[in-house]
Amino acid sequence: MGSLRRRSVTLPLLATASVLGWLAAPVLLAGAALVDLVRPRRAIASRLTAFGLAYLALESLGVLAAGLSWLWPSRGARFLERSYALQRAWSGAMFRAASRALSLRVEVEGTDALDGGPFVLLMRHASLIDTVLPSVLVANPRRRRLRYVLKRELLWDPCLDLVGNRLPNHFVDRADVRDEDLAAIGALGVGLRPGDGVMLYPEGTFFTEARRARELARMKERGSKYYDRARALERTLPPRVGGLDAILSAAPALDVVVCAHRGLGGFARLPDIARGGVVGATIEVRFWRVRRADVPDGREARQAWLYEQWEAVDRFARGELAREPVRAGVSASAPEAAS
Repeated sequence: MGSLRRRSVTLPLLATASVLGWLAAPVLLAGAALVDLVRPRRAIASRLTAFGLAYLALESLGVLAAGLSWLWPSRGARFLERSYALQRAWSGAMFRAASRALSLRVEVEGTDALDGGPFVLLMRHASLIDTVLPSVLVANPRRRRLRYVLKRELLWDPCLDLVGNRLPNHFVDRADVRDEDLAAIGALGVGLRPGDGVMLYPEGTFFTEARRARELARMKERGSKYYDRARALERTLPPRVGGLDAILSAAPALDVVVCAHRGLGGFARLPDIARGGVVGATIEVRFWRVRRADVPDGREARQAWLYEQWEAVDRFARGELAREPVRAGVSASAPEAAS
């Protein structure tokens, strides 16, 4: 679907939902409180209702700001910087709303890995909420300009659609990644300033047990040489090297930063969230950096190396990695097996 047709659906839908939602807010909140009295699950109904109302408000404000920004007379570099600033403000506000509604805490290790020259950021994908973690943990506090590789379905979010398409990002159909997609992804790594980066999710989508089973079945049917290694990954999907290979081939001087996290598994599906187990969760995050000289050349060698990194990500997700010594080529917060 083209952008005009998509926006002709999403923007009126957002406007209608926002008006109706806020007009009905007292009734919705009272109803949620009643549900929490009947089925006490850490007040999850009230929390989700409050976040839903905050989401509608922030989304509407983001669309309004995007429209006003477009009407502003200056273009070029200033327009780009305004768009980056809007992206930072929206993502930060959205994450704060979710954190307060659900009483989330975030603990981060290895932020020194984000210092220095431009990099490729490889993120674990466990839920919908970690789509804003790169902005909240990397771009916002350090004023980094990240370029994103995201799945095309996220264009149904009006703010991501409007602002994300103004910036050097690429939205890909994960079921049909074409040569032109890989060329566009590779181009994102060109012309980065010091401290800037390209962010992608090597898993392609967020982890669920059903997706893991489907991917393993496909790999087994194809006779993939990585099937046994993929089957050993318990909390992550098998990583795909195509995007990383395209970026490093186009921009061979970039380092790689890996981001592992745990604590977001309860955000994968709405029924999981509705059970209330996510309330009060602690999101633990670890970054580590691998120098470009320690990343092999060639797609096949890079695929094997990426599995090494993702085995460390998976162990962190399972809670099996404590603070460990560092091998050469990796920043001070890396797991020993990650280099």
